[in-house]
Amino acid sequence: MDQYVMYKIDTIFNITDIITVYYLELAKDYDFEGEKHDFWEMVYVDKGEIVVTTENESFALRENEILFHKPNEFHAIDVSGDKPANIFIISFVCKSEHMKFFEGGKMKLPAKLKKLISNIIDESTHPFVRLEQPSAAGLKISEDPKVVGTRQLVKIYMEELLIMLIRNQETPKKNKTMFASREDMENNLVKEIIEYLESKIYSTVTIEEICEHLHYGRTSLCSIFKDVTDYTIMQYYTMLKIAEAKMLIRQKNYNFGEISDMLSFGSPYYFSKTFKKIAGVTPKEYKKSAKK
Repeated sequence: MDQYVMYKIDTIFNITDIITVYYLELAKDYDFEGEKHDFWEMVYVDKGEIVVTTENESFALRENEILFHKPNEFHAIDVSGDKPANIFIISFVCKSEHMKFFEGGKMKLPAKLKKLISNIIDESTHPFVRLEQPSAAGLKISEDPKVVGTRQLVKIYMEELLIMLIRNQETPKKNKTMFASREDMENNLVKEIIEYLESKIYSTVTIEEICEHLHYGRTSLCSIFKDVTDYTIMQYYTMLKIAEAKMLIRQKNYNFGEISDMLSFGSPYYFSKTFKKIAGVTPKEYKKSAKK
C-alpha cells in the first residue's frame, strides 16, 4: 500500500444548488422589468439579440454571447430589434473564490463549448427545464429511473463549463503561433458550414453544394461537422429551419402552409411532422403555447 500516492483533488468550482434552468423563446416585444437575488445567474443568447440592464449600464448581448450576474446584482432584459430571441438561463449557488472571474463583462462562447450548453439543456429537460415564462412554481423532479442523477450531471456540466471558460479566456496570446491548430481550423470550418446553412434557410441545400462552396471533400466535411456539433449537417440544417419556423409562428404574419412553402419543406404535412419531431409539439400546439 505504501507504493501508492494519493493526490487530493482541488475543487475549483463547487455548485451546491441549481435554482432554475430555462430555455426561453422570447417575442420581439418581450420586456422583463428586472430582479435581483442572492445567487448567480448565467444568461446565454442562442439566437437573436437582447438588451441587458443592470444598476450601472445597459448593453446588447448578442448571439453566442454569455453573461453572468453575481448575487444581489439587479438585472433586466428586453428583446432588441424587430426579431424574437432565444436565450438560455441557469441560476445556481456557488461560493467558490474563482467565481470573481465572471463578475462584470460579457464573453463570446467558443464553438467548442456550445456542446456543454446543449448537454445542460438536454439533461435538464427531465426535471426542470421550462419553455415558457418563468414562474415561482418550483421544480418538479422526475422519478423515472432512466434519468437518475440528472441534478448531478447538470452540476458537473456547469462546473466543466466554468472551468473551460476560464481556460479559454486566460490562454496567453503570446503562446499562439502563426499556424492555426487543427481544432481552430475545424471550428472555423464548422462556423463556415453553419453560416452557409443559415444563408439557405429559405431554400434547399445539398452536401455536394456545401462541399463545392467550401472546396472540401464530402467525407472529411461531414466527419468534422459531426465531431464538433454532435449532429449531421442535414440534421443541423433541419433544426435551423424549425428554429426559423418558430420565429415566424411567433410573429403571427403567416399561416402554417405559407411557412412550409417559405422554408421549402415540400408539403404542410412534412413540415408538421418534422416540426413535431424536433420541437416535441405540432405547429398548432406551439402557436397556442407561444407568448404573445
